[in-house]
Amino acid sequence: MAQEKVDVTEITPTLLVFATSSGNVVASVGREGVLLIGKPSTASTPLINGILKQRTQSSTRYVVIYPESLSSSEGDAGWGQPGALVAMQENALRRLGGDTMGALGPLPGRLNGLGVGRPRIAFSEVLALDLNGDSVHIVHQKPGYSDADALAHFHVANVFYLGEAFPVTATHESTRRKAAHFKVCSTN
Repeated sequence: MAQEKVDVTEITPTLLVFATSSGNVVASVGREGVLLIGKPSTASTPLINGILKQRTQSSTRYVVIYPESLSSSEGDAGWGQPGALVAMQENALRRLGGDTMGALGPLPGRLNGLGVGRPRIAFSEVLALDLNGDSVHIVHQKPGYSDADALAHFHVANVFYLGEAFPVTATHESTRRKAAHFKVCSTN
């Protein structure tokens, strides 16, 4: 599979945003490992992992995949193959045949074609991690883009990652003033 261009923006020394063809991915990077949140593309996985290896000696990877429709989902985007712990909100994971409380359904043909798997960890309402000196909460939201929308709050860094739940293209002055109190990242 052809690799793509990945742009990196450093929000803090331990918090990065990767711009990929499928959307933005935010990453907490440090001596305890890496937490990636967003919609990485399969083609971006080796590039992102290469950049991460330059920033941490830890091989620990936690990846939370944000929802996409089955027709455009890239499953675990290849992160499961090198041993990352990959999670997805349970509603999105069910669309991929996972989180069934029984035998797993067959892997969707699209994922087979990409050579990727489906995430193996499901969360319902909240997924909380203490990693790299920050406390991160990933919280399921009421349906907006999908019934699996979530936002991530990096408490110490004072950063919110909103995924598709709130596109950050607002130009209204009151929105800019509110946003000045915290940093916001979204998938677009």
